[in-house]
Amino acid sequence: MPNITNPAQPPAVPAGVRWQHNHSPSPAAPRLPPADPRTLPLAQSAEFQHNLQAAVDAGKVYRLTDDITLDQPVSIQIRHSHRGWFGLDGEHHKIYSTVAGKPALTFLMPEDQHLICARGFHLGNLTMVGNGTEEGLINIDAAAGDSWLVNAHLENLWLENSGGKAGLRCRGNVFESSWFDVSTMDCAGAGIHFVNAGAGAVVSAMHLFGGTQRQNGGAGILVDQYDGPGDISVYGMYFCENKGGGYHSWAGVELLDKCGFENNSEFGINVQNYAHLRRCTGSTHGTQPLLVIGYLANPWVVEDCTMAGYGGGDPMFGSFSGNGQRLTLRGRYDPKYLTIGSGVDAVFAP
Repeated sequence: MPNITNPAQPPAVPAGVRWQHNHSPSPAAPRLPPADPRTLPLAQSAEFQHNLQAAVDAGKVYRLTDDITLDQPVSIQIRHSHRGWFGLDGEHHKIYSTVAGKPALTFLMPEDQHLICARGFHLGNLTMVGNGTEEGLINIDAAAGDSWLVNAHLENLWLENSGGKAGLRCRGNVFESSWFDVSTMDCAGAGIHFVNAGAGAVVSAMHLFGGTQRQNGGAGILVDQYDGPGDISVYGMYFCENKGGGYHSWAGVELLDKCGFENNSEFGINVQNYAHLRRCTGSTHGTQPLLVIGYLANPWVVEDCTMAGYGGGDPMFGSFSGNGQRLTLRGRYDPKYLTIGSGVDAVFAP
């Protein structure tokens, strides 16, 4: 029987019944070879740049009518305050990138423009396929300390085979935003990278719903600043076979709720500072040795989370250390699958 540290089974299992872990392993998707440039849609970087910039300037949503290829980086400036939707709707088309060394598609709030408040940015219904040499596929950059990108609405995005540090980077004053089904796969680095900028430009009040981060060369979601974005809540996202772990944050995380972590390298979740984990699950055949690594610089809460092994895997649940903070564990946990280090006051609650 696989190791389940918090089995959701009834108080009394009928005699002779063996309780099985109800989980089917997520299939490993084959990594596709780079697209043959001779078969790609016509390169339309200049036309796409012109049309999309004109739509954003006019406060409108530009809609793709066909698949296109970007052979040069496209950078769209958000130069005015907006009220209501503006941005890009892919209409379920694909953008292929043959860009090298720079982000394929950037939305930029220039630092030399001030007091811009752009509400209602939309980016969705789009697949982007990279060639592995660009510096990311999508770059959202609101680095100005006195301008703001509010209610940035991303939905139905699939980003695959990106080069660079991450498939999608979100930097600076982006907040009070909801993202739905934003997914990455086979990126050279992380799937999604959240970054604060200088002059008080911080990512905050972000809510991510659904989606999957799979088979990336780095973490599924990465925050690699100690003073980076911690005010991020993630609901129902799946992290599978990422080489840098599932969710990795040096700055904390507001909430991980009903997220799944399967066969990521080293860990499912590695968070420093503070965290609230609720009904998250982990599973592995051996490559993910534990669900959680936590360093507590502030209190943590872990509620009804589980870690299971299958196919020979026998993982730990979590390893925790800290500087004198309380770790509240709600639910049922087997102490032999927990490592509670110095500086942690572990409290087990019903």
